[in-house]
Amino acid sequence: MSYDEREVNRLLPFFYPSSQSTAPDPAAAAASLANHLKVEPIATAALAVDLPIVLLHIATARPAHTDHILRTIQILFETPSLPLTENWSFCPTATFEEMFRVAFQEDLDGAIGPPVEVAERELHLAASLLGARARSIGVLDTPNIVGSLAEGLGFPDEVLFHYQGDVAEIAATGSCIQLLCGASSLVQDQPKRFAKDKILAALDRLKTSRIDALIKVCFIV
Repeated sequence: MSYDEREVNRLLPFFYPSSQSTAPDPAAAAASLANHLKVEPIATAALAVDLPIVLLHIATARPAHTDHILRTIQILFETPSLPLTENWSFCPTATFEEMFRVAFQEDLDGAIGPPVEVAERELHLAASLLGARARSIGVLDTPNIVGSLAEGLGFPDEVLFHYQGDVAEIAATGSCIQLLCGASSLVQDQPKRFAKDKILAALDRLKTSRIDALIKVCFIV
């Protein structure tokens, strides 16, 4: 997936009004975006579609800011009287939240979905982090990222691609990131598929020395 740099650069100032080294203020960023839509209500659909790419960009470039940007989206969901989207073929009068959720899931699935590629390592890991945290706080339900988790862990009944070498390591790393950043909701919502003993057995089977320390942290957690 390639970012639309023009859209990313256009929207980054809403999150970083002064410096990108400072974590975004969720309340301030949400207020700035909401005010923008009040002035230009016709931009609601475009914003809902473009924001997921901006979130992926920030999660890739500054992963420590992931929760800040997701909290911004939560506040926007809770903001009353945001303009409805226009000219969306699936639902001409969808809310910002409805359209964002569809676009976010599609873009996240595209970033993390199979097959995993070595060239996309950075994006895959960023999407693993972003998706796990989004799921953990309720911004996202359960898109294909969950299938990527099972694939990376090598669940015998779900493996489709049988990754080897560097690709297997990337997939396993992404799965460990998902476990560390948002596994509790999966264990609660899908207790059979993601039973703790099943996850621990999968981690025990992973013999990827370069991420051994990460695997051990997953065991501790």
